[in-house]
Amino acid sequence: NSNRVITPHALGKTDDKAASRPTKPTDELARLGKLRGLLVHSCLEDGLYATSEETERRLCSSLAREGLLENQLLSLLREDLSRHLRGFQAAAPLQVLHANQATVFRELPFRLVLPDDRGWLKGVIDLVYRDEERQCWVVLDYKSDSSDISVLVERYHGQLTAYAWAVSQVLPDLTQDGWKVETQLLCTAHGARRVVTPAATADEVARQFSEVLNTTR
Repeated sequence: NSNRVITPHALGKTDDKAASRPTKPTDELARLGKLRGLLVHSCLEDGLYATSEETERRLCSSLAREGLLENQLLSLLREDLSRHLRGFQAAAPLQVLHANQATVFRELPFRLVLPDDRGWLKGVIDLVYRDEERQCWVVLDYKSDSSDISVLVERYHGQLTAYAWAVSQVLPDLTQDGWKVETQLLCTAHGARRVVTPAATADEVARQFSEVLNTTR
């Protein structure tokens, strides 16, 4: 179906038990957890890697919109946000924290025709940075999930393979001999970063992406 549009998120593995639970938050803690995830991502996409007046403003606005602006909840979410931002700083590559920002792309949108004209792939990549020394573009995806890291790597393997393919289609360096693309998961809850798909050429990435599409079709 050439009109079909899929997202990288749709290519990730789902936990059967989690999939059977209602997705709508059913209590205050669930709502806070969702808010925390959105808040962490919002800060990171704008390069806010530490707590500040701006993160405090976003924190209060988020709670106020949900009708949850109470001192106890504010304190709880403030500490949670601070912990995740510290986790990001602990795990983030130096190229992202201190590099020339011309080599770092945040919130990179794409809409690409899938291989064999099977529809479209549409999404937004959290961050892509250029590792000159390794001749590699690295896709960095943030996750605030508290699940075991090995579980997260497996769960999001399909999603990050899709990101790798998207990057291989839009970055001119990957048409040059020697340049590769790698994907990494940065788990803010753990302050850790893991390679999901190792550095590979555009042709190798295309084969890996086709395998993901074939198994999820």
